Amino acid sequence: MRATNAWCFPREAICPRDAEGLRRWDSGLYRELYAIKHAISAELRPGSILEIGVRAGYSAYAFLSACPSARYVGLDAENGKHGGQGGPWAPWAAHLLEPFAARIEIVDTQEADSLERFGAFDLIHVDGDHSKAGCSHDLGLCLPVLAPGGAMLADDYHYIVDVRRAVDAFAEARGLGLEVRRSPRGEAILRRILTQTAGDVQEASVPLPAAGDP
Repeated sequence: MRATNAWCFPREAICPRDAEGLRRWDSGLYRELYAIKHAISAELRPGSILEIGVRAGYSAYAFLSACPSARYVGLDAENGKHGGQGGPWAPWAAHLLEPFAARIEIVDTQEADSLERFGAFDLIHVDGDHSKAGCSHDLGLCLPVLAPGGAMLADDYHYIVDVRRAVDAFAEARGLGLEVRRSPRGEAILRRILTQTAGDVQEASVPLPAAGDP
């Protein structure tokens, strides 16, 4: 899926010390990737956003540019690994997200057993540990703080095999709906499934087939 909205991730949002990020913007990869994240946020209209794996704040900037009044909490492990800060990323993320109601905390979610102290969220972006076990752990942490009607968005679904395996297994085990949006790396949207009973809308655990590439 290519983004169809006119929003473009600006080159000025790339950290000046992120040489690889600047090359990816120039090639068009980052412009397409973050335009799709912006489009997903614009579609879902979250009032609150949780992100695991902030790094330089690029995804957060895309989400919040679509929904600038949303409450945002970003969690990073200060370990220099995928989904962790390290280097110049923390100050750049703080700078980039300064116009928004954004809060970034150093939390290693792999060592956490609950995120409930942060409240509930309409959109949760899971982009931390990309091992199968690590991604599964983060998904399990996030589901209890997913607000009714909300969505979890798992990054790199097509790009990293272990992420895809973790997402597929988690969605099947928890009875979640899974929709995959095409992007340079694949965006997997997980939601609780809603059913209509006796005039009331309830959340149900009925699995849906996954969409997108195997």
